[in-house]
Amino acid sequence: MSLLTVMEEQNDFLGYCLFGRSLRQRIIDMYNFPTRPENKDRIWLCKLLCLIAIGEINHREGTRPDSATHPNRWVGSEPRDQPTSVQPPGLDYFQDAVDLLPKMDEEPTLEYAEVLCLFAYYSYALNRQSEAYRQIGLALRTCLVMGIHHSLAGKSTFPHSSTKSVATALERERVNRLWWTVYILNKLFSSKAGLPLGISDSDITAEPPGTISLTEEEDAELYPCRTFVINAELVNLRHEMTTSLYEYLRIHDVADDELTDPKGGPLVCKVLEYHSKLVYWEHNLPEDLKICIHRDGKVSGLTRRIATLYLCYYQVATVVLRPVFDLVFNQLLAKLSEQTGSNHGLEEADLCLPLSQQVQRVCEQTVADACNMMKVLTWLSDEDMITSYNYWDCNHAFSSAVTILMAELMERIVNESKIRPVPLFHVNKDATRTSLDRATKLLEFQERLGNIPAIECMQLLRDLRLKVDGFLQVLQATKTSTPSSSTRDDGAAGFELDLSRINSNQSSSPAERDQGPLVIQLADSPPRPNTFITSTSTVPTYDFNPSPLSTALIMNKDLNIDSNVHPFGNLSSDFTSSLWDSHASHFEIWNDFEDPLVGE
Repeated sequence: MSLLTVMEEQNDFLGYCLFGRSLRQRIIDMYNFPTRPENKDRIWLCKLLCLIAIGEINHREGTRPDSATHPNRWVGSEPRDQPTSVQPPGLDYFQDAVDLLPKMDEEPTLEYAEVLCLFAYYSYALNRQSEAYRQIGLALRTCLVMGIHHSLAGKSTFPHSSTKSVATALERERVNRLWWTVYILNKLFSSKAGLPLGISDSDITAEPPGTISLTEEEDAELYPCRTFVINAELVNLRHEMTTSLYEYLRIHDVADDELTDPKGGPLVCKVLEYHSKLVYWEHNLPEDLKICIHRDGKVSGLTRRIATLYLCYYQVATVVLRPVFDLVFNQLLAKLSEQTGSNHGLEEADLCLPLSQQVQRVCEQTVADACNMMKVLTWLSDEDMITSYNYWDCNHAFSSAVTILMAELMERIVNESKIRPVPLFHVNKDATRTSLDRATKLLEFQERLGNIPAIECMQLLRDLRLKVDGFLQVLQATKTSTPSSSTRDDGAAGFELDLSRINSNQSSSPAERDQGPLVIQLADSPPRPNTFITSTSTVPTYDFNPSPLSTALIMNKDLNIDSNVHPFGNLSSDFTSSLWDSHASHFEIWNDFEDPLVGE
């Protein structure tokens, strides 16, 4: 029962439809009377094993697998599916559940859909996003077959044979909550993977959760749904905003004066409008769900459930603001490439970007939201509420680190030039450095305990550190060098750089380099060949008919990078597909220095 309590505290998307007095009573009956026929049902056993597996992944550390007993427990189609020798908690229970689940079922049941939700959630905790997307898609279609996405509209029961017994108000509310569980998880996982939803909102007529009138006794049977409804609103806001925003970016070319227009260009105005909607959503939260961040960085008013809500809120805010932030970043790199490629030393390079007040405000708010994410995570860490295998905490820390690192790199580039004595925008340097340090420590903590996504994130950070360290050294070398008469193959004038100091990196061992300080990271994905620093990959797009909650294009900042690009193919990224080529082109000037820098 303690594992159920852990799940109730940490899994709002699952708890409101699965937990209740009847579930606890059935588990007690299972242990007291294991030979009863209802306790031998395969679907029920799958559900019980999945509940234990998810409870364990939120409750304890990973273990070293017994190769003699379970030689092939961590099964995957490619070597990258086996990123660590640490066996995730609950994996044995989960594998047993997979073995028990009927592979073909012409007459699905409500409990079958619940099990698929649990399968998807556990898979996502291990960063197996494709598997989670497939499982939640199967759950969605199971619900469609049973017709629970439709309102009864005066009918006494649902049309499908497996749901004809749903007659009471309590049973109808349970079915309704199951549908919205599947719907929200599907929208969340689809958004993260950059893949289609599989259903149009115009086809859904089910009542919102919590709208069916229940007696006090019936209401006590169900998990409170208020937090879920609020989370669902946030997920819908995220989907609507990012879909509209990135559809706009796909169709329209951003004008050169977008960042300097004092009235704000179309993209800036759209971003500010969406962020204002998010702020309005947060302002209207119930008072007991709001938090207060004090001047000293401390956070009050938090519980585990409220922390989860605000982590999602701050991440959505950064996702909405990042297009303008990335545009500033790209234009600065373009300016840098132009100036240093025109016989200007870095000290003489004019890196002035006369940003409008609106753009400065967006950039500052982007970094502030990233820091706020880390303040909430710091509170969870201080209260010992960070579990070793919590995927979402790892994801939020990584997302926060990316934003802060980009801001730091922009500051480093501008500070190397004496032409512009003032920063592009103002941030609290102490707060950003503290947040970055805490994000790194959190990821390292989870890495040591065997968290698979954290292991992948930290390996990615260490790989990128070598690239970015080298880039900063090239900047310094460019700053101290003088133009030469030598030319490149394309006829453009170049620089004769002294690479002796850069090549000194080769004298240190790989272990020493891995243990060095984390300096800067630009991307959530490792660089492609022949590019110095890259940031994203191609995301497939899909067309849907317009609907009340979703628009025509599924394109999100969180995406699944194709496995043939790099070994971290299942790691979410915070960059759009268009940024890969732009970052790559900005850094082509440094390609010649890649081999000496990394010692390849």
